[in-house]
Amino acid sequence: MRWTTAALALIAVLALSSAVAAQTDEAPAPIGEPTIVGIVGGWAVNEGLWTPEAEGESVGGVILGGFVNARTPASWFSVRAEVMWVQRGFDVTSSVGGDPLIGGVRSDYITFAIHPRASIALGPLRLHLAAGPTLDQLVQSRVDSSLAPILFRDIPTVFGVGLGAGVGGTVAGRYRVELEARFFEGLGDAYSGDFISVRNRSLEFLTRVGIPKPGS
Repeated sequence: MRWTTAALALIAVLALSSAVAAQTDEAPAPIGEPTIVGIVGGWAVNEGLWTPEAEGESVGGVILGGFVNARTPASWFSVRAEVMWVQRGFDVTSSVGGDPLIGGVRSDYITFAIHPRASIALGPLRLHLAAGPTLDQLVQSRVDSSLAPILFRDIPTVFGVGLGAGVGGTVAGRYRVELEARFFEGLGDAYSGDFISVRNRSLEFLTRVGIPKPGS
């Protein structure tokens, strides 16, 4: 079931990005950015939001994947689709309901994101703002034995939203390099138990390297 959902989400991401790119290939190239295809990597600093509240610490994880930034007829507007491997996690050093909690959770997700993107040129650089829906498909989770009796349900599919801002430019006359800081908020629970649930919240730092699609 998990991989069926992941496959359908991947097909939807690729279909949307291909449709946008194909449609705009028939129109005259805008002054803005062309369609860019490339890789993305970075670091996510994630925290767990507990209900009821519990104190904890943020945990860092790797981000690695690919992206398509599809141009549209509007030179300032594009649609970015990403498929990424994202590591999220959290530690807790607190108590819930009077019971002490000490332990951590580490999770690996395949993340799908479709983010409309607005940008503006500033000399040789281009500033951008992007936001939109995100889907985390759980691949595997590692829950400390101290937390396993409490967080005994891991949620396979979690929807969220991302909001990012960054700057990019052309390197070596061809490669498009982009730096971005992005805030991610999980809209649903990632783990739950009896009367306890945890959501993910991340601050992500991303680097993208891509090349223009021929003919765009």
